[in-house]
Amino acid sequence: MACSMDYISKMTDIWFLTEPALFGAFCRHKLTPNEGMECPVRVGKGRLEYNPSLVQNMTYEDVERSFRIEMIRTLMLHPYCRKPVSCGDPACAKGSDLAISTCYSIPGMITPSQCGLPEGQHYEWYAHRCVGNNPVSPIPQDSDDETGAGCLDQQVSDSNGGQAELWEEDQWMQEGIRQAVEQISSWGSLPGELVDKIQAALKPKLDYRKVLSGFRSSILCSKRKLTRMRPNRRSGFQYMGSIRQLRTNYLVAVDVSGSVSDDDLKFFFSTINRFFKYGVEKIDALTFDTSLGEPVTLTRAKAGFKVKGRGGTNFQPVVDYMAEHGEYDGLIIFTDGYAPKPEIPARLRGRLLWILRSEKEYNEHRKWMRESGRVCFMEKP
Repeated sequence: MACSMDYISKMTDIWFLTEPALFGAFCRHKLTPNEGMECPVRVGKGRLEYNPSLVQNMTYEDVERSFRIEMIRTLMLHPYCRKPVSCGDPACAKGSDLAISTCYSIPGMITPSQCGLPEGQHYEWYAHRCVGNNPVSPIPQDSDDETGAGCLDQQVSDSNGGQAELWEEDQWMQEGIRQAVEQISSWGSLPGELVDKIQAALKPKLDYRKVLSGFRSSILCSKRKLTRMRPNRRSGFQYMGSIRQLRTNYLVAVDVSGSVSDDDLKFFFSTINRFFKYGVEKIDALTFDTSLGEPVTLTRAKAGFKVKGRGGTNFQPVVDYMAEHGEYDGLIIFTDGYAPKPEIPARLRGRLLWILRSEKEYNEHRKWMRESGRVCFMEKP
């Protein structure tokens, strides 16, 4: 125990002088011993846990390396972001390792090339490809090396035992880390490529789920009606009170032009199914390219959608249809944005939300789309 604490004290003393970024991340967590965990060091829930028995048998270099990796995870917000959908703890930990090793060489850490995966992808992308304990067969660097694929695979499996067990979304910790990073004047030994990734990870992301929730709330607020049957909250029956109709009626239009891939469409349609989790009771959905498909009324999540078209793209028929059907409270358009800007009819009463399939397309089209409504994008795994 004493030896492990000596190593940690030595490490923090050195970090204080030479690694301000790592030291700052270390200080934001409560150092906690945990004899029951399988890995030597892990981070999450505001704690930096270490197993004294395991650390006791490690060299100082290995201890420092283990803590360094956890602090880099913290700076990239991996332990405090929403876990990628359908990814368990082992996949999350492996995805994090692979994302770090693409821009920072750490001895003993598995790399994407050893797993037959491309370099430079983000944490969520790698995590989704590690589901089911994959990749399970890293490509050996030397076919004659006895420490090839099998040993590397064992290393990946062993090094991730319980590593991500404490990981959960925590916006308070995210904001604290962002503020701490803004005050960093020196990044110490961390390479520029890694610093760029950390700063990109700390940039607040536009969450389409929150935008959808806010879009629905804005529609509910717009449906406020005055009534004599309810007293005003401030003045009683002297002035009219108000009521809000809690039901909403959406029209969802999905771009099925040739520039939108089948994978994009699957992601669009899976997102439509999520609407029912937000309290939406009914949705009218239609597809479009240069013309409109037939609207389909949905009252529950649907496993699949029939797609026709796959031609060019024209938004005008969609907004014209919305304008002609005043029963809709809001129009949501899923698209890649590559089509002429539509003319918005004066008679269109409902609210409009554009959902683009990538941040690149969001940056390209958001200016003109904001003239007619709200805009957000989805990050596909």
